Amino acid sequence: MTPWEVLAESDRHQWVYQPLVGVGPLRFGMSFEQAAAALDEWTVTLIPAHRSAYEGDQRAGFRTAGTPSYRRPVTAYFGDSEGLVCVVADALCGPQVSLDSIPLVGRVPSQLDAELRELMLTRGMSPQYFPKATSEPTSEGSSFECNGLATSS
Repeated sequence: MTPWEVLAESDRHQWVYQPLVGVGPLRFGMSFEQAAAALDEWTVTLIPAHRSAYEGDQRAGFRTAGTPSYRRPVTAYFGDSEGLVCVVADALCGPQVSLDSIPLVGRVPSQLDAELRELMLTRGMSPQYFPKATSEPTSEGSSFECNGLATSS
């Protein structure tokens, strides 16, 4: 597997994003230890925090057996008091995460944006964007980035 090779859709884990609840087996608010237990067949690596908008006090990378060490399919961010606050699925090798049957990972940004916009409008929400073109967090706690999938509570 090369650094830029994209994992086939059929080889990805399939996770569901539930706004304000969690992503796949991970639940917002759970501790690092609980997240590691929820992904017990995954290898976990603690990563020093650099304090971005999504970073909590602790960051952890998760990868499955056989995944090269230079790849991190899932990154999770934890706050000391809040627990899990953000889950990022890598677009190249992370799980496919879906919201209401809309696949969110590894998509052409303009196509994904159109589907998410339609979903938000059907729910009576108004899509808004940050200056760097990432979507603004909604009342459901969702915020998406086009260079990967970042969902936060």
